[in-house]
Amino acid sequence: MTTMIQFACRFLSGQDKVYIASVDVRGRPHLAVSKGPVFEKENLLVFEEWFCPSTIENVRANPRISIAVIDSETSWGYQAEGTVRKVEEISILDGYAGPLEEKYAGLSQVRWRLIVGIDSVLDFSAAYHRDTPLSGSSAA
Repeated sequence: MTTMIQFACRFLSGQDKVYIASVDVRGRPHLAVSKGPVFEKENLLVFEEWFCPSTIENVRANPRISIAVIDSETSWGYQAEGTVRKVEEISILDGYAGPLEEKYAGLSQVRWRLIVGIDSVLDFSAAYHRDTPLSGSSAA
């Protein structure tokens, strides 16, 4: 694995909030928000979140995703591109909200684990930046 991918994965894992873009089978984009992932071995990021059903449907149909974050102090960050390698249910709420179930119908009742292999990293900024993989990162 390249040093740039390692550096970006560590940066992403240290963030409070990251954005995950996926697309459905018709090409419609969807954006999810998650706390920073855990940086596993190699180029793997692990997200554990109460993702909405659209995110899970999308990554099952098309596992290619983009993950982005900008540091609020510097206005610089990274966009990591990768593939969801595994989708796992890790918690299920079944009747947890009791009388509020009807009010919150349609909200996620499942906490998911997404294991993502990162293969490309780009600069991400509100300022001028290039949309090409950074040195030591491959285009997918």
